Amino acid sequence: MSKKKKNRSPRENFTQINHAIETAIKIVPSTPETGISESPPRRENPALFRKILRRCGSMVVAILLTSALMAILAWATFVENAYGAQVSRFVIYRSWWFDAIVGLLAGNILCSMTSQLQWRRLPFLAAHLGILLLILGCFITSRWGIEAQLTVFEGELSRFAQKISDGEIQLAVNDFHATKKEETSAISMNATDAASLTLEDSVKEILDAENNVKRDPSKIKPPGSMLQEELDVLQQYPQIRIPVVTGPMSWREYLSKNWFVENRKFAAALYLPMRLAHRTKGAIYQKDGATVELLDYLADSRLQPAKQLKLRIQTIKPTDSSVSEKQDKNDDPKNWKEITLPLGVAADDSRREDLYLAPPIPNERITYRLAKTRAEQDAFLNMPPYETPSGTWGNLIVRLGGKNHTFNMDELIKLQEEYGEQIDRAASAKQQSEWQLSELRGKLLGLNVSQNVSNKPKNADNKESYEKTKTEIATVENALKELEKTFAEQEKTLRELESHVRLPIGETGLTLEMTQFRPDLLAAMLQIRKANEPPQRLALFADRPLTSTFAESLGLYAMFALNPKKPIHDAPGLAPPLTLERASQPRLDLMQGKDKADRSVYYRFWDGEKYAKSGRFYSCFTPYYNDKRDAVLYDTELPPQTISFVGAEQSIWNIEVAEYEPHDYPGYTIVPKPFQKTSETGTPPQRRVKVRVTADGVGDETFWLASGMFLTPLSGLPETHVGYVSGKDRTVAVTFPATYLDLGFSVYLQKFERKFDPGTSMASHYSSLVGIYPPDEKRADTTSQPPLYKEALIRMNQPGMFADKTAGRKYRLFQSSYRGPFPPGSPEYDQFLGGYLLNGETSPRKALYATVLSVNYDPGRGLKYLGCLLIVLGSFALFYTKRRKISC
Repeated sequence: MSKKKKNRSPRENFTQINHAIETAIKIVPSTPETGISESPPRRENPALFRKILRRCGSMVVAILLTSALMAILAWATFVENAYGAQVSRFVIYRSWWFDAIVGLLAGNILCSMTSQLQWRRLPFLAAHLGILLLILGCFITSRWGIEAQLTVFEGELSRFAQKISDGEIQLAVNDFHATKKEETSAISMNATDAASLTLEDSVKEILDAENNVKRDPSKIKPPGSMLQEELDVLQQYPQIRIPVVTGPMSWREYLSKNWFVENRKFAAALYLPMRLAHRTKGAIYQKDGATVELLDYLADSRLQPAKQLKLRIQTIKPTDSSVSEKQDKNDDPKNWKEITLPLGVAADDSRREDLYLAPPIPNERITYRLAKTRAEQDAFLNMPPYETPSGTWGNLIVRLGGKNHTFNMDELIKLQEEYGEQIDRAASAKQQSEWQLSELRGKLLGLNVSQNVSNKPKNADNKESYEKTKTEIATVENALKELEKTFAEQEKTLRELESHVRLPIGETGLTLEMTQFRPDLLAAMLQIRKANEPPQRLALFADRPLTSTFAESLGLYAMFALNPKKPIHDAPGLAPPLTLERASQPRLDLMQGKDKADRSVYYRFWDGEKYAKSGRFYSCFTPYYNDKRDAVLYDTELPPQTISFVGAEQSIWNIEVAEYEPHDYPGYTIVPKPFQKTSETGTPPQRRVKVRVTADGVGDETFWLASGMFLTPLSGLPETHVGYVSGKDRTVAVTFPATYLDLGFSVYLQKFERKFDPGTSMASHYSSLVGIYPPDEKRADTTSQPPLYKEALIRMNQPGMFADKTAGRKYRLFQSSYRGPFPPGSPEYDQFLGGYLLNGETSPRKALYATVLSVNYDPGRGLKYLGCLLIVLGSFALFYTKRRKISC
């Protein structure tokens, strides 16, 4: 059966003929006779680069990557349902491998676009370019976007918002040889410029623009008080901020044996991404003589009462002279007494308390406390004198930077008696002048405001009042100048008097001053000063050394060393005989140490005249988390140790530990809580980080730090939130506060308003009228109106947009929620408004509100909007072109 020849079209015939001619030209060589030159070879296959582009941008690769991405998104949905949005965001959406897959998909789209750069493919290119811009915008937002919350009370200014992120560790470095001026210069983010917002400026900023409104400006609420407190905290020391990524769960739940969370759905599916999730671990800061290492993290925890220390005590009296009798008595359980020593101090209580128990035997005492730092442990063991204290009242021993500095108490008492009353009188006169200066400045401010309200005189009565006010202003200004001169002289006199009683502590740059001596309590009150900083007060007790208070932020510890058996009848002031008798009794001081992972018990024995000996009493090593091995390790406990002392009347005192559990805080231990998707009680979780801090290569401390509020003074933080490390030349304070954001502008809440649904107590609408002020505005003209940057009404679905000109960011402020109402008499009302009126009000308000604004910075928002627009336009163009071809 013969095949029919297919009829070719003229175009096909022409193509075949042309191909035959080109082949003939290639075969026939060029010769001089014919004059026909050989044409260059023509490339039939595409270039290698174009091949790679087509392979990478192929539909097969796109389908594979898209399928993998869809599977991961479905997987993330199950994870979010089981564990919450924070876990899915941390282990999947913000992981490096998820970014890699999205990056490969973006590369596939880019290769596909590059291989088809033709005008007729413009809709295709536009749609794919939109996808690329959308991916890029999402990536920029996830990496550099900011979410924070700003809380502002009515009539208040606020500039710092609390960021919603993993957190940060802050260091406050106190260099002994630095001055306050040098320290404040290290503060970043315009903190020093914003400090120029004084009370007078704040009052001027809220004056009403209408000239016919007359009121007493001293009754107006100054809006800068809360902001000024925050700025003062920033100026305390250079705040070194170290961002850390911890994740939403405790690090111990990353262990292989845990499979993240036991008895939880999809636990096995989370093992691999949990292991690949990025966390900030190890050394996170090494600079300026300080090193910070992040060792462990607890997403939620609680404090559990710890077991008390139990001791077994045996007393052998001098009458037991026979060795055999002593041995029999040692073996007899009836000769051993068991006592319990609780620490008895709340974990967040910063007071220094000491527990003196009823003595197990007559004329014997035991004390027990917990060391906060290794510097305190070092002072406990190395500060006590082993010789008889000199002088009538003994010595004052100060330990700083690993060195002891000794002062004679008799000389300190003499200086205090000679200059104490003069210093008190000079300080009282200076304080009185300071009050008068404050009153005159307030009066002058009121007169200036009154003159500004009156403006230029319009008639004879106004002219007379204007001239009278002008004369009164001149009088007050003259009185103010005279008082300022007197105040400067008083300040100079006070400094000269204080220079006599302030003794330098070696070459550390610190001075010591005794402010009060109590012979009836065998106590001395001292002040430790650093140049241009507030003093730190110490209370030292010779009879109860463990109740003394120290300057922990400076790493300074001290002891009042007194021999109560020396005759002191010639000393100024007499101590009660019972106090002296008690002080001369033998005493055993116990302290739980803080030496890295070692939580051993140390002792120091007082025989009635001097500290006879000190050392380690009982060794105990606590479990710790080893991140390299992903395991909780336990060191071996050493066997119990018995120590012996010579007590009262030459009796032998044998002591050993019966039961002991190390305390993380006085009376408490830290217990991790298991992971929970949501809090059962609705309270925020108590996060904690374990850090190791080294100062000057000498101080080495390990702390469990609880998370706290941002911009809180170190002096007001409990011991669970701050740790101090002492080096040779500096001390380092480390905290784990909430992360704060400097907006670059100040938000003033003028009025908050809310409305309810009819017949219900549910708020249907609430809004905030805010004013935006520059952070560092300085004005010479005191009568001008405040330079309002912007004023806006922020509603629930109508955010406001404001720019930080310093950082070049634009923030959107959303109305998130509110606090209040706070009626008169409530702590919030008395703190923020008690006794004052808000701007434009003539009577005290019945309630006070605070608005909570969500602060959002989305750097990729423009790219995401542009990408969505291109996707829509490109898709529409592709659909329209396809329909047109079909119709043709």
